[in-house]
Amino acid sequence: MLLLTAGVLSLEVMANKALANAALELASGASDIIVQDNTVGADLNLASGQILWAGTINGWSFTVAVGDTKPFLGSTTAPELDLSVTANAPGNDTLMVKLTDTDFGPTSGSINSSSFLNGTSIATYQVLVDTNNTQFGGLSATTAALTGPYSITLVDTFTVGTVSSDHRVTVPDGGTTCALLGFALMGIEGLRRRLTE
Repeated sequence: MLLLTAGVLSLEVMANKALANAALELASGASDIIVQDNTVGADLNLASGQILWAGTINGWSFTVAVGDTKPFLGSTTAPELDLSVTANAPGNDTLMVKLTDTDFGPTSGSINSSSFLNGTSIATYQVLVDTNNTQFGGLSATTAALTGPYSITLVDTFTVGTVSSDHRVTVPDGGTTCALLGFALMGIEGLRRRLTE
């Protein structure tokens, strides 16, 4: 019973650590808003790995800005991040929205990035990877063959206009999960054969 209790405490500590790593940032003109995952009063959805914000910044009026990441979406070894932005009133200056999360890796694959945009704004989409594992850090990247830990940041920039946008990034686990499953199945089969002899 003592071992089980220690395991539960360990899992809870890890879960709490993961909560603090994701953040959403909105910047326009001199205004800058950062919402950390699970910040009461700022994050409207307290589910781990999903940040929901609604409000105004520099004239921009948002119905919603949502960032999804681990453990809600993806994992440390198969990262997935999704940034959705909907602004129904254009602001006074360019808008930059970032979604960041830390503690990814190891991974070995290409970064798959997809996006769509509706509205009158023009958008640019960027993916940053930071081997220093810091929020909102890094350089533009197309591969994530890294041992970790590292951070990923999505950077979406919009010109003045209405916005309905989604930017999604995935990094396939490069077969690591399948390989581990294969080894586990081989071990189970070996054990089954040994028991039937």
